[in-house]
Amino acid sequence: MIAGFSQGVDKWILRGEAEGGAFSTFGFRNSSLVVVESVNRAGDHAAAKRIIGTAKTLTPEDAANPAFDLRALVLKPSTAQTPRAAFGSLEAG
Repeated sequence: MIAGFSQGVDKWILRGEAEGGAFSTFGFRNSSLVVVESVNRAGDHAAAKRIIGTAKTLTPEDAANPAFDLRALVLKPSTAQTPRAAFGSLEAG
């Protein structure tokens, strides 16, 4: 399974065991996740699809860490502010 676009990827991270037939490769461009390619790792794939193109940040180090919980990152609220939140309340007070 593939999600994202690999053109310009400058770093690939392997997660899982290629020899065992269950692995994902995470492609980063300028330290941002831009693509995931998965074989028998549906959880990795589903999480990465929900991270690519969002404000959520997966570092190459986290992707390489088998103990890092991708699902928890996906479920974590984004800290990026919407334009309205950046200016505070628009109501007169």
